[in-house]
Amino acid sequence: MSKHLIDKRALFAGIIMTLLTASTAFGHIRIAPTESTFGAREKYTMRVPNEQKSATIRVEGEFPAGLDVYNFEFKPGWKIDFKKDDKGKITGAVWTGRIQPYEFAEFGMLAINPKQGAAKMLWKFHQYYEDGTKEDFTAAPDAKMPLLPMPQVTLKAAAAPQLAGAASQILVVAAVSQAATVAQGKDRYNAYKCYDCHGMSGEGTDDAPDLIHTRLDADGIASFLKNPSSDAIGRGMPDIPADSPDLLPLVTYVVSLKK
Repeated sequence: MSKHLIDKRALFAGIIMTLLTASTAFGHIRIAPTESTFGAREKYTMRVPNEQKSATIRVEGEFPAGLDVYNFEFKPGWKIDFKKDDKGKITGAVWTGRIQPYEFAEFGMLAINPKQGAAKMLWKFHQYYEDGTKEDFTAAPDAKMPLLPMPQVTLKAAAAPQLAGAASQILVVAAVSQAATVAQGKDRYNAYKCYDCHGMSGEGTDDAPDLIHTRLDADGIASFLKNPSSDAIGRGMPDIPADSPDLLPLVTYVVSLKK
């Protein structure tokens, strides 16, 4: 056999292996985003592809330890059953429905990340098919074929507030011209239409928590304004840069609402 023919066969085999590997990788259950922040409120999206010749009829999930999943996206044609521990906390879910061969479906979940602990959050899933087979996504995230890796989300520490000493600045403002700054902050609150989600007086709505009873201090409020969660951004909340002249008045106004 000629060397030229051998090289062609080797190249062909390599292409086939690459395609098979790519297909397998694409067929894995995924969680997005893959990075988030400790303690943040986050919307996670589970993507379930079906590259089998049989329809997917059920997906079972086990959530990472410490993650507080509190709301689920409604999906027409699908039923969701919750798994709970002895304290009533949701630890997993079972989605029952139908995904036809070579189609995919996405399911949203709202959650609060753990405030501390392991930086790697691992999700376990089991995908069941109409022909009686199933796939278990329970291997390590770096596992190789034919093992099916668990989706992984990496948590990072919240960025240090760039508004240094926000609480101290609020006290200075209080001694000099707090009323004027609060009025300016209220004007900015209305200009950004914060009342759409937080209410006209910060009392809160179904779309956002009330500001009157927030446990965040001035630094915490400033940090969230500069770096809102993806869920808040999805509901229309803007991010206020650290060098924005609106930041300190907004922080002062929200602090003035607290009881």
